[in-house]
Amino acid sequence: MKILFYEDDSLDFNLDGLLSGVNAAINQSLTLIRGNARFRIIGDTIRYDESYRQLPRALFKEAKDADLSICFTKIPYDNNYFFHGEDNLVIVSFYAWEQLTTLPFENGAVYFLSSLLRFRLPLPLAHKEVTGCINDFLWDKSGIDPGMRSGFLC
Repeated sequence: MKILFYEDDSLDFNLDGLLSGVNAAINQSLTLIRGNARFRIIGDTIRYDESYRQLPRALFKEAKDADLSICFTKIPYDNNYFFHGEDNLVIVSFYAWEQLTTLPFENGAVYFLSSLLRFRLPLPLAHKEVTGCINDFLWDKSGIDPGMRSGFLC
């Protein structure tokens, strides 16, 4: 499975170190690669659907050849979600990350990758309560810290 990672200029993120570390730790069935295309969210918030349509064509073209493409930013979603996806392209927002956890963005990127991959597995649907499980919907964003630290799977 080929997974592309992108970051915008709003993050101070060691994406190359993350990709190197995760690729060394996982088996050959997953390959994480830094995407070449650049992206920038237009405006102060991500508006699902509208913001996706404004992404550069080069990003869509590159992402088309991957199984999953993840764009990381600190720009918030208008609905306060962590991520939304369209086809194989997902935008992940690290907005107010420092208020939710002391863990670095890189830990969050691995957590969100795991969360996104769970949709491709025969796992139960997300649940509303915060239990520290990867299936927590995280209506309450403060559940991200115990979720990353515990790594449970219901």
